[in-house]
Amino acid sequence: MKKTGLSFIVLLIVPVLFLGWLTTTENGLNWAWKQAESYLPVELGFNRLEGSLIGPISIKEFEYQQDGLTVSAQDITLDWVATALLAGNINVNLLHIQSLKIALEEDTTSDKEAVSSQRITLPDIDLPWRMLLQNAEITDFQLMQNEQSFSLNRIRLDATSLFDSINIKQLSIDSDIFNINIKGRLKPVHEYPHELDINWQYAIADNEIIKGEGSLSGNLKQAHVLQTLSGPLQLTLD
Repeated sequence: MKKTGLSFIVLLIVPVLFLGWLTTTENGLNWAWKQAESYLPVELGFNRLEGSLIGPISIKEFEYQQDGLTVSAQDITLDWVATALLAGNINVNLLHIQSLKIALEEDTTSDKEAVSSQRITLPDIDLPWRMLLQNAEITDFQLMQNEQSFSLNRIRLDATSLFDSINIKQLSIDSDIFNINIKGRLKPVHEYPHELDINWQYAIADNEIIKGEGSLSGNLKQAHVLQTLSGPLQLTLD
């Protein structure tokens, strides 16, 4: 009986110890990555993986390449509520990405072909039952294609989703000459219906700034724009 009781205790303790090691240690995080890596449809590369499965997680010198597309980041930090996955939810408390660079495949399409191409259609995006994204920030963003580049200093996002609806609490985009702040609701399905409040400003010559404030509502087929401009140019668009 004593041996049976001892075996039963060992059978209980060993899985608990393994689960604790897997979820709370850096070795457990790296072991879990090694097991999952072979099942991924794409190859992801990085220099170092730090933290634990329950967070925070830090990825150093991340890189992804596929079909002429290259995505790289100097540092990615993620802190999340891992247990929320048990209920089909995604809760991200912090997501910081430093020096995000996206290099697109070279575009060899002529201007004439581009004009005659079909209208771009956006895909329906299936969201988890509930998603929470707080304190998401990208610094030093750069998009490159055909030796041309587009840069942003900072992107911030706080948003939640319920079923197929996204509630944008804050989306701010900052560059050297403009910044945009967006709040509102969006459904990333069908014609992407939306109701957004948009504030922006743009720096022009002689240190003058044009400011805009208003809303954008409707869908991809029909939209209603309301904007009030102030500064050197004063105008109301409706």
